[in-house]
Amino acid sequence: ASAPEIRNLWNNRSNMPNISSRTTLGDLTEAYFDSVRTNAGRK
Repeated sequence: ASAPEIRNLWNNRSNMPNISSRTTLGDLTEAYFDSVRTNAGRK
């Protein structure tokens, strides 16, 4: 995922009232590191 995609992910989840900030941050962090690992594997 690119930086804009990560920002969109954050914005979309922040707009979901049924997801707590803690879960949102955790999911965002997980998605970010997944993308970092994926990108590192491609190089």
